[in-house]
Amino acid sequence: MKNKSKILAGLVVALILACGAASAQVNGPAVKILPSTEDGVLKVMYAYSSSEPIKIRFTDAQNLNQVDYIGGENFPSGFSKKYDIRNIEVDAFWIEVKSSKLSVVYKMTAQKDGTYHPLLEKTTYYHDLVAANN
Repeated sequence: MKNKSKILAGLVVALILACGAASAQVNGPAVKILPSTEDGVLKVMYAYSSSEPIKIRFTDAQNLNQVDYIGGENFPSGFSKKYDIRNIEVDAFWIEVKSSKLSVVYKMTAQKDGTYHPLLEKTTYYHDLVAANN
């Protein structure tokens, strides 16, 4: 009887976690790429509370690979950081924002007016494993 209760409790926890993750994915991650009021500049917004380092990586098909590490300061409301992209001369590139709990990838495609349009391409949530001692 105890084992059935543990199994049922485990299933309920798994269902709650799955629903929470699905709801977060439907609403989208709280990581956004926003245009700036300055030409050739974009903002990366990370709206999660964090005290761990965040990695922001810019890549493209021609091996552009720039990485910025946002230090392990305390971000109780997240952060927003501007990036100058005026020197990027490709039709598309990707921005990945990664922490130990989340990875978000945006594809940036060039528009006719010289700006880039962000398209959310992939979101991965990393959850801690939950184990039961039987």
